[in-house]
Amino acid sequence: MSNRKIKITDELGIEHYVPIEEIKPSFIVSPDLNKKTLSKIKKIHSKIKDVLDKETPKLAVLEQFELLFMRNIDPELEVGLWKKIIQSYQIAQKIFGDDFEIRCLIFRYLIINIVDGFTKEEKKRDDIKAINKIWKEILKNEDFSADLNN
Repeated sequence: MSNRKIKITDELGIEHYVPIEEIKPSFIVSPDLNKKTLSKIKKIHSKIKDVLDKETPKLAVLEQFELLFMRNIDPELEVGLWKKIIQSYQIAQKIFGDDFEIRCLIFRYLIINIVDGFTKEEKKRDDIKAINKIWKEILKNEDFSADLNN
């Protein structure tokens, strides 16, 4: 059992830290993804499939990965977020290397960073600071059109 928690903000704007084990997936609100969106999802998935195999095996299956987008009222927003994740992942690879274990750490750090899941002590580590810096720089660019062809 993990002791990791995710920071959430409730409907009153109050922040809470919830154990990851208590987070449940939401309902599917966009069951019919258009071909263009599905194509983008497939490209995103192909960039990280090998890492997903190790880190979150369920999401390594394309159809399971697609469910992430179906749970969003605006699947294109979710596509935009994942494009930013891929862009950050690719930049971090150039900095830290292309070794499989390194790529798995980069992916894990990005996801934990996005949900603000690092402890105060972890946030002081140089590798985590670097990932956080990359993510913040990518977010400054409001264009959600990362190049999925590289």
